[in-house]
Amino acid sequence: MSELTTAEESVWIGTTGISFMSSRSSNGWSVISTKPTWENRNLLPFCITEFIYDGRELRFKKPLYLTPKHDETKVSLCLQYEQLGIDVFASTREELQNEINEQLAVLWKEYALEDETNLSPAAIKLKKHLLSVITK
Repeated sequence: MSELTTAEESVWIGTTGISFMSSRSSNGWSVISTKPTWENRNLLPFCITEFIYDGRELRFKKPLYLTPKHDETKVSLCLQYEQLGIDVFASTREELQNEINEQLAVLWKEYALEDETNLSPAAIKLKKHLLSVITK
């Protein structure tokens, strides 16, 4: 750690998708931290741990990592997660986060809380999966 405190200089070295904060010392270069480049920051995974439904916070038992991608036009961001029936798109990362949260709330209402007699076999499977990964 003393190498980092006696560093002579720090520079950002751009690479595809990631920039490295490096420090030059008497022993060579050391990577201090990384950060996404401006162009690819929107493609970093979301870490979903909870969402709000009807004023209550519902939590995932394990964090859900979802990675967005650009659509064919490179204008919008889109994200799909078939296991939970998530399929959203938006212009910005913030809008995409809001869409994910809204879709999770709808899925909870329409499947997890619905009586199984009103659901198809595929919907029952989705309901059971939702109930297995989310705590009330």
